[in-house]
Amino acid sequence: MDGCLTQAIRDIIYRLGSLARWISSKEIRLNEIPQRKREVYELVCLMEKELPISFFDIQVHLLVHLVEEIELAGVVNTRWMFWVERFMCVLKRFVRQRARPEGSMAEGWLHQECMYYLSEYLPQAHEEAPLNWTHDESSTMTEEVLCGKGSPIRLSHEEQENLTTFIINNSECMTTFLEEYKVTYSNDARGRGRKARRLPSLLEWIQERIKQAQQNEEEVTREQLELSIGCDRVV
Repeated sequence: MDGCLTQAIRDIIYRLGSLARWISSKEIRLNEIPQRKREVYELVCLMEKELPISFFDIQVHLLVHLVEEIELAGVVNTRWMFWVERFMCVLKRFVRQRARPEGSMAEGWLHQECMYYLSEYLPQAHEEAPLNWTHDESSTMTEEVLCGKGSPIRLSHEEQENLTTFIINNSECMTTFLEEYKVTYSNDARGRGRKARRLPSLLEWIQERIKQAQQNEEEVTREQLELSIGCDRVV
């Protein structure tokens, strides 16, 4: 008896999967629709026969309507809302002011498009191409501090180290130290046969190197010293 019941449930699962694949197909032949109607009626009856009553709710009978909708409206992939629901999940993450959710979504999407443009297009721009902006600092913006209402955020130790490392890697005054760091630990990074030892992070090495340079009375600029200390944890 148990073997027959198991085989019947396997038959239900197989026929249900076959029906689901047919419903989501990109191409459906019209002569297949009457046959699928009969199959879905038989499938629902078989489910009512073999499965417990607690399994059935209002959703089960929708299998019959799905086949009828294909006959009336065409294939499913031309009218389903799955991608819209997925995209709404993305837009809801942009909401910062619940009183104006539409405006938050519009602003958030605009910011994302701008960041995508900056990250994808600008690195491909030719250096000799004419630009609408210059790298020269404007006299009107010198020593100007942007002020506004905001809430302070305390960075974690990892976030502070990552931010400081990013600034060091993109500062011209630290180029000499960066090259020295790469040369010093390039052989250790390529070592495979021996047991690898923990390499100091770039920030740790920079701090020790600056201290050593000061002790040896080497020339260290104020900018290099400030970068080695790191950024403030409160932003």
